[in-house]
Amino acid sequence: MRCYLRGIEADPVVETFHVGLMRCYERSGRLTEAISAYRRMRQVLSVVLGIQPSVTSQGLYRRLLETQTANGVTSAGDPVEIGSVSPAPAWQTTRRAAVSARQQTSRPARVGAQTRQSPSRKPPRKPSP
Repeated sequence: MRCYLRGIEADPVVETFHVGLMRCYERSGRLTEAISAYRRMRQVLSVVLGIQPSVTSQGLYRRLLETQTANGVTSAGDPVEIGSVSPAPAWQTTRRAAVSARQQTSRPARVGAQTRQSPSRKPPRKPSP
Protein backbone atom coordinates (compact mmCIF):
# COMPACT_ATOMS: atom_id res chain seq x y z
CA MET A 1 0.00 0.00 0.00
CA ARG A 2 2.83 2.38 0.82
CA CYS A 3 4.20 2.20 -2.71
CA TYR A 4 0.84 3.09 -4.22
CA LEU A 5 0.38 5.96 -1.77
CA ARG A 6 3.83 7.29 -2.64
CA GLY A 7 3.02 6.99 -6.33
CA ILE A 8 -0.22 8.91 -5.88
CA GLU A 9 1.64 11.57 -3.91
CA ALA A 10 4.22 11.89 -6.68
CA ASP A 11 1.73 11.92 -9.57
CA PRO A 12 -1.96 11.97 -8.58
CA VAL A 13 -3.28 11.54 -12.13
CA VAL A 14 -1.79 8.06 -12.67
CA GLU A 15 -4.86 5.85 -12.51
CA THR A 16 -2.80 2.67 -12.06
CA PHE A 17 -1.61 3.81 -8.64
CA HIS A 18 -5.17 4.46 -7.49
CA VAL A 19 -6.42 1.12 -8.79
CA GLY A 20 -3.56 -0.71 -7.08
CA LEU A 21 -4.39 1.02 -3.82
CA MET A 22 -8.07 0.12 -4.21
CA ARG A 23 -7.16 -3.55 -4.76
CA CYS A 24 -4.90 -3.56 -1.70
CA TYR A 25 -7.71 -2.15 0.41
CA GLU A 26 -10.12 -4.72 -1.06
CA ARG A 27 -7.79 -7.64 -0.29
CA SER A 28 -7.38 -6.47 3.29
CA GLY A 29 -11.16 -6.19 3.73
CA ARG A 30 -11.17 -2.39 3.90
CA LEU A 31 -13.96 -1.80 1.38
CA THR A 32 -14.87 1.67 2.63
CA GLU A 33 -11.29 2.83 2.09
CA ALA A 34 -11.24 1.23 -1.37
CA ILE A 35 -14.43 3.07 -2.35
CA SER A 36 -13.04 6.32 -0.94
CA ALA A 37 -9.85 5.82 -2.99
CA TYR A 38 -11.98 5.48 -6.14
CA ARG A 39 -13.89 8.65 -5.34
CA ARG A 40 -10.66 10.59 -4.77
CA MET A 41 -9.29 9.26 -8.06
CA ARG A 42 -12.47 10.20 -9.90
CA GLN A 43 -12.31 13.72 -8.46
CA VAL A 44 -8.64 14.20 -9.37
CA LEU A 45 -9.10 12.90 -12.93
CA SER A 46 -12.16 15.08 -13.42
CA VAL A 47 -10.65 18.29 -12.07
CA VAL A 48 -7.12 17.98 -13.42
CA LEU A 49 -7.66 16.20 -16.74
CA GLY A 50 -11.39 16.52 -17.36
CA ILE A 51 -11.82 12.76 -17.85
CA GLN A 52 -13.60 9.90 -16.15
CA PRO A 53 -11.89 6.80 -14.77
CA SER A 54 -11.35 3.92 -17.17
CA VAL A 55 -13.97 1.23 -17.73
CA THR A 56 -11.80 -1.17 -15.72
CA SER A 57 -11.70 1.20 -12.74
CA GLN A 58 -15.44 1.76 -12.94
CA GLY A 59 -15.99 -2.01 -12.97
CA LEU A 60 -13.82 -2.42 -9.88
CA TYR A 61 -15.80 0.36 -8.18
CA ARG A 62 -19.11 -1.34 -9.01
CA ARG A 63 -17.80 -4.65 -7.67
CA LEU A 64 -16.67 -2.96 -4.46
CA LEU A 65 -20.11 -1.38 -4.02
CA GLU A 66 -21.83 -4.71 -4.65
CA THR A 67 -19.57 -6.50 -2.17
CA GLN A 68 -20.12 -3.81 0.41
CA THR A 69 -23.90 -3.95 -0.05
CA ALA A 70 -23.87 -7.76 0.16
CA ASN A 71 -21.93 -7.51 3.44
CA GLY A 72 -24.44 -5.02 4.81
CA VAL A 73 -21.83 -2.31 5.27
CA THR A 74 -22.68 1.28 4.44
CA SER A 75 -20.08 3.73 3.27
CA ALA A 76 -19.70 7.39 4.07
CA GLY A 77 -21.61 9.04 1.26
CA ASP A 78 -24.06 7.66 -1.22
CA PRO A 79 -22.74 5.84 -4.26
CA VAL A 80 -22.70 7.97 -7.36
CA GLU A 81 -24.08 6.63 -10.61
CA ILE A 82 -21.07 5.95 -12.84
CA GLY A 83 -22.44 7.77 -15.90
CA SER A 84 -23.74 10.77 -13.96
CA VAL A 85 -20.48 12.71 -13.88
CA SER A 86 -20.95 15.87 -15.91
CA PRO A 87 -18.22 17.48 -18.00
CA ALA A 88 -15.82 19.83 -16.28
CA PRO A 89 -17.04 23.44 -15.86
CA ALA A 90 -15.59 26.10 -18.14
CA TRP A 91 -13.29 27.51 -15.45
CA GLN A 92 -11.64 24.10 -15.06
CA THR A 93 -11.19 23.77 -18.80
CA THR A 94 -9.57 27.21 -18.94
CA ARG A 95 -7.30 26.33 -16.01
CA ARG A 96 -6.25 23.07 -17.69
CA ALA A 97 -5.40 24.96 -20.89
CA ALA A 98 -3.31 27.46 -18.92
CA VAL A 99 -1.49 24.69 -17.02
CA SER A 100 -0.86 22.80 -20.25
CA ALA A 101 0.53 25.91 -21.96
CA ARG A 102 2.76 26.62 -18.97
CA GLN A 103 4.07 23.04 -18.98
CA GLN A 104 4.85 23.17 -22.69
CA THR A 105 6.77 26.42 -22.43
CA SER A 106 8.73 25.29 -19.40
CA ARG A 107 9.91 22.02 -20.94
CA PRO A 108 13.54 21.96 -22.01
CA ALA A 109 14.27 21.47 -25.70
CA ARG A 110 15.19 17.96 -26.72
CA VAL A 111 18.83 17.32 -27.39
CA GLY A 112 19.48 16.96 -31.09
CA ALA A 113 16.10 18.40 -32.01
CA GLN A 114 17.55 21.54 -33.57
CA THR A 115 16.75 21.89 -37.25
CA ARG A 116 18.33 25.28 -37.89
CA GLN A 117 21.99 25.41 -38.79
CA SER A 118 24.16 27.61 -36.69
CA PRO A 119 25.41 30.80 -38.43
CA SER A 120 29.05 29.74 -38.11
CA ARG A 121 28.57 26.76 -40.42
CA LYS A 122 29.20 27.28 -44.07
CA PRO A 123 26.63 26.09 -46.56
CA PRO A 124 27.52 22.86 -48.34
CA ARG A 125 29.66 23.25 -51.46
CA LYS A 126 28.15 22.52 -54.81
CA PRO A 127 29.81 19.70 -56.69
CA SER A 128 32.03 20.71 -59.63
CA PRO A 129 30.68 19.82 -63.06
